[in-house]
Amino acid sequence: MPSNSLVDALAQVPENELVQILSKALERRAASVGRPEWEEARYCLARLYRFHEGADLPTPTEWTVLLIAPSLDPKERVEDKLEPSQEGGHCGHTLTGYAKLVICPICGERAELT
Repeated sequence: MPSNSLVDALAQVPENELVQILSKALERRAASVGRPEWEEARYCLARLYRFHEGADLPTPTEWTVLLIAPSLDPKERVEDKLEPSQEGGHCGHTLTGYAKLVICPICGERAELT
C-alpha cells in the first residue's frame, strides 16, 4: 500500500481506534538502540498539552507529556469522547486513555486509570 494511501486511511479512523491500531504496530516494531549505554528502546504514542494563560499573557505554559495507553479491552470505553478522558500513573509516568483498564505502553502490564 502506498504511504499516502495509508496516511489517508488512518486519518479517517476515529481517534480511539487509531490509538489501538498504532499502539499494536509500535509494540511489534523494535526501536533501534541509539547509544551504546542503552539496553533497550521502545516507541509509544504521547499526547502533549500546554495552556495559554489568556490574551493578556500570550506566553503559553511548558508542555505536559502524557503517554497514551491502549485499552485492555478495545470495546471498553468510559465515555464516547473524542479525546482520552482517563488518567493515571504507571512506571513513573502519567498515562492517559479511553478506558479505566489499559495496557501500560512502557512495561506492557495492566494499569488502571481514573
